[in-house]
This record gives sequence, structure tokens and C-alpha cells, in this order.
Amino acid sequence: MRRKKFSFFKFLKNNPVVIVFTIIFIAGLWLGFNIGRKSVEWEQREGRPLRKTYTAEKKKIPSESPFAAFFRKREVKIVPQSGVGKIGRPVKISPVPKKKGLPRVVIMLDDIGYSKAYKDILFSIQPKMTLAILPQVVFTKYYVQEAKKRGYETILHQPLEPDNENGIYNPGAGVILTSMKPDEVRNILSVNLNDVPWAVGINNHMGSKATRDEVLMEILMGELKTRKLFFLDSLTHSKSIAYDVALSEGIPAFKRDVFLDRENDFEYIKGQFAQAVQIAKEQGYAVAIGHPYDNTLQVLKLKMPTLKNEGVQISTLKDLLQDANARD
Repeated sequence: MRRKKFSFFKFLKNNPVVIVFTIIFIAGLWLGFNIGRKSVEWEQREGRPLRKTYTAEKKKIPSESPFAAFFRKREVKIVPQSGVGKIGRPVKISPVPKKKGLPRVVIMLDDIGYSKAYKDILFSIQPKMTLAILPQVVFTKYYVQEAKKRGYETILHQPLEPDNENGIYNPGAGVILTSMKPDEVRNILSVNLNDVPWAVGINNHMGSKATRDEVLMEILMGELKTRKLFFLDSLTHSKSIAYDVALSEGIPAFKRDVFLDRENDFEYIKGQFAQAVQIAKEQGYAVAIGHPYDNTLQVLKLKMPTLKNEGVQISTLKDLLQDANARD
């Protein structure tokens, strides 16, 4: 008797359920492979998968710092500044001192450490400002020692990775990159803080890319929490999540309100200084960031002594935090 020849295609035609199960099986293998690969990528970088998503739909971000139980929220109109992004909308800012008294302005100078050329005028300006000192640059140690001797508040001006597709930005030595593993981040931060040993907190130098990276910000804020340091978001990108991550991790945090010298022009800087004063009067405090440019220092030398006459006092970031803790 002649045996019938087996036809695979005829078998599939008569048994369609086999096709369905085969497709499901292959799809399952593909999905499992990709999920496993992504998990390995996360574990290599952070030792765990992402835990948090900083979007309004998936996670509610605290609207004020956990250390500021007696601080109130207020909406303030921020005048748009070129190059900062769309910040001309009302934004919620906290903490805001509830305590009665003069509104306060924190004036902070970034990029301290590159040069001694401005040291005389900088240290002649009264009241004292907060100095954000760069690590591992030529005059880091000089400014650290002088600031300590003269009683200035200092913070670490931590270089973070910028958006840099064209390679035009150089954040300098001691930079933390989004590609780094947790131990690398912690080691670099430790070296930089040893360079600026009396820092009471940190803010970002550049960092338009890094401050939008969730995993990196969680690693960084976790280390700051361990060291009991605060974070000031310089807002070098309008979509930075650094401030939100800091609050979520229970770290005292601030946002920059005004850049004094985005344009290095004397009259422009005067206008920005006036804006900082106005914001302080409206919400209780303001944080203004400038750089050691000659025009900026000349404006500060002219305007800082007049603040009391305008009903505003100079403060440090640490003073604002201590005031909150004293009333907590």
C-alpha cells in the first residue's frame, strides 16, 4: 500500500490553531528578550529599574519642600528671559517664608575659581553674597580659603552634562555624565566636595541634559541626602526635573528665580536685579544668580547697599532653611 506524502502546508491549513499558538509563542519570546535586556541596562547603571516617573499623569510631585511645613506657596509672574525656554508663565515656587519681616534676596555668583582678576571688587561688595565655587580649577583652593576666612556662604558648583551635540560646551573637570554608573557619580561628587569642603549645598554648572535624566538625578539626590546638603536648581533647561526629584527624595531644594547677566550689559543687569527685588517682595524671597563679570560686579557694588532702603535684606540659602527648621 502506498503511503500518503505528508504536506506541512496542508497540515497548517487543516489546523489553524497551530499557527495562532506559534505566533503567540514567538511574540512572547521577543517581548521577554527586550524586557530582560532593558532590565539589565537599568541594573548595570543603577542596580534597580526606574522607580519613579516625574509626570503629572503618573506621579504627583510635592508642591513644596518637606522641610518647609510653615512655608506657603505662591504664584509669581516670571518675565521671560532669552535662552531659558518658556518660563514666562506663572510657576509655583517654594519655600516661601511665612514669618513676618523683610523679604529676602539671595545673590549667588556662579563660576567662581577660574580667575583672580575680580577678587578685589568681589570681596569689597557688601552685604556678602553666596559663592558657587567650581571644583578642580586653577583657583578653587584660593577662593575656598578666602571665602572661609571672610565668612562667605559657599556651595559646590557641580559640573553636569549639557546638551552638547555640536561639542561647543565644555563643563570642565569633575563633570558628572548621564552614562556614568552610580559608584562613578558618587566618587566624582566626593572628590569635588573635598575640593570645596565647606559647601552647604550644591547647584548645577551647565547640566541641561543631566538635570532631565531621572536615574542620574535620583543617584545624585540620594547622595546629597546622605551628606545633608541642599540642592539649588539653576534651571539651565526649562524641563529640568532636578528640583522635583530633590523634593521627592526629601532634600531641601530651591529654584533659581532670576539670571542677572544672561546679557552682559550694565543696564540689563540693573533691570534683572530690580526684578529679583520685586519677586522677593511678592513671594517673600528670591534667588538671583550672576557671574563674576565686570558689569555684574559693578551693578552689585552699586545696588547691594541700597536694599535696606527698598525694604529688602540679603540672605543666604542656609539662613532660609534654618528659619524654616526653627519654626518646624
